[in-house]
Amino acid sequence: MSATPRQSSIELTSDDGVTNRLTVFEPAATNSNTIVLCVPAMGVPANKYDTLCCALTDAGLSAATMDLRGLGASSVRASKDTDFSYAEIVAYDLPCAISALHEHFPQRRIVLLGHSLGGQLSALYLNQNQDLVAGLILTASCSVYYRGWRMPKSLGVLLFSQVAVIASKCCGYFPGHRFKFAGREARGVMRDWAHNALTGRYASTNINYETDLAQVSLPVLAINFDDDKFAPVRATRYLLGKLSTLCDVQMLRLSGADLNQGSADHFNWMKHPTAVSRAVEKWLRQHL
Repeated sequence: MSATPRQSSIELTSDDGVTNRLTVFEPAATNSNTIVLCVPAMGVPANKYDTLCCALTDAGLSAATMDLRGLGASSVRASKDTDFSYAEIVAYDLPCAISALHEHFPQRRIVLLGHSLGGQLSALYLNQNQDLVAGLILTASCSVYYRGWRMPKSLGVLLFSQVAVIASKCCGYFPGHRFKFAGREARGVMRDWAHNALTGRYASTNINYETDLAQVSLPVLAINFDDDKFAPVRATRYLLGKLSTLCDVQMLRLSGADLNQGSADHFNWMKHPTAVSRAVEKWLRQHL
């Protein structure tokens, strides 16, 4: 890393009263008018993306990150009495964060960088809001439709997703620590996740996500990793296939050698994100 980036915080209050915090990282000297908003994976706190945000500032980009609802700075926690789903994150949390970035940085364009579930949520947000965002970066992100994996892994994905729903109903929330998967998640989030795993579709009572996804026509960069068992290229293609054929899609696959590591998996790239930040900066120069 080079110069230490400037950091600032923006307090958020969504339309349903849930509070959260954006952390903004700005380089000492910028060569871009873009802010990259990093949307975390399931169960991963926002501060785990600080290294990525610093790497992006090294590349001359501004970056920001926020916790998903239920984690970190979010004012709510999943419990028997507190439930939420993809819909609340897409309808309240992401719009609140993006509105705040536009308010504080009115001359900047915003690009979403979603890791794993964060990539899916970012794509769902774009359903009706793509005029507020300039592009989408999917990092180790995919549809969790079980057919995105080859046998017998596909059956394991399907079985675990449905067990997760049952556990969530029994406990009132998903106890991720007991399964060594994700964190303390709302039963509604796990219901939506499992529905996607079973059917390949995104369901909502208020929005036809499938129809709206087909209208998304922004530039997309999809980054996969050679040793990633949670987001294989085949599963990423299932998610990309839901977007408009007008999307300018670029796919990139990174190896352990690219990261200067022995392997490149679903999480270890976050500790060694230079190859990712360079790819993002190059893609932005070429496509936006």
